[in-house]
Amino acid sequence: MAGSSDALPTAAAGASADAVITPVVMEPVLMEREYPPEPIIRYKGLTDQVTLSYIQSNPGYELQTAPGLQAQASSLAGIAAQWTYRKHYPLDVIGSFRFSHGSLMQQTLETFAGGVGYTHPFRRFALVGQGLAGISLTNSQQQMYLYSGTTKGFTTIIGGSVEVKLHKGWGVRPVYSEYQYLPFGQIHSRYWNFSPGVFYRFHQQKSR
Repeated sequence: MAGSSDALPTAAAGASADAVITPVVMEPVLMEREYPPEPIIRYKGLTDQVTLSYIQSNPGYELQTAPGLQAQASSLAGIAAQWTYRKHYPLDVIGSFRFSHGSLMQQTLETFAGGVGYTHPFRRFALVGQGLAGISLTNSQQQMYLYSGTTKGFTTIIGGSVEVKLHKGWGVRPVYSEYQYLPFGQIHSRYWNFSPGVFYRFHQQKSR
């Protein structure tokens, strides 16, 4: 019994000596990085726009066609086209052309103008203000300004309007009024222009 008890520690010691410690290898786990959600794309301001309109002008002159008859007020009517470039929000860059004709004094008036404006949108509506400057050419067979032929001069225009969007890019400009200064005549001229029309706004301008 004594011999058996003495052999046990030896065997245990031999077993401990032969034990192998195996290291545990941890495999890397790939984890997806969490990114913040993508911002919602919104449309900032309005887009480029072309406007075509009818223009009615009141020069403030009257003509008495015969003695004893009441003088008739001169007026002009025609068309106007305007391009509005809106890549410099909130400012609009504007280019315009208008042509009008008056039968009373056989007057024609052409204006090429450009300038800046501001448009404030509110749902389907927009309030528009603009200031333009350019060149006007006029001619009158009745020598309205005492010129024998076509003459030209520097003009300035200040105007405002209300626009209403109808469907997709289409809309109407039911109200537009402007004050136009012209350097014609001895005391120069000041026209009031009224120009309702239609407009089209082009592709959406995206911004994040």
